[in-house]
Amino acid sequence: MAYRLWLLAHLCGVVAFLGTFVLGFVSKTLAERSKDRAAVAHAFIAIRFGDRWIMPPAIGTMVLSGIMLAGRAGLPLLGTAWIFWSAILLGFSGAVFVLRVNPLQQRLEQSTGESVTEAFDWASYRPAARSWLIWAALAFAANLGAMALMVLKPDLPGP
Repeated sequence: MAYRLWLLAHLCGVVAFLGTFVLGFVSKTLAERSKDRAAVAHAFIAIRFGDRWIMPPAIGTMVLSGIMLAGRAGLPLLGTAWIFWSAILLGFSGAVFVLRVNPLQQRLEQSTGESVTEAFDWASYRPAARSWLIWAALAFAANLGAMALMVLKPDLPGP
């Protein structure tokens, strides 16, 4: 029974983690379509909230429960190729987030913030917003790849 509880925790972490990405993409897209600067600023506040309060516990839950599941199944973490490559993909996603997504996100949030008094320049916002979307999508794709490896458990070359 303990294995199934760890599996449930792992799946809840994955759903919260990936769901935060999806909600960020959706809220940003809908806000941009409205052409309302305040809506876009609010979307970035919501994205930052998810990054601060949902992502860390979700990541912690995924890692802890993943370690426990591997241990209960007798699988070596670094000696099991699909676990190893999933960890690599998650690390890559984290690096993309820290190095690209988060700095762009902060810049976009500041440019749309309520403290900005001049008229909003959509022309200068769009390239940064497009870059944010590309980098965030790359991080998301890496996480989907990790999920696929965890579910499919393909026979891959190991470390």
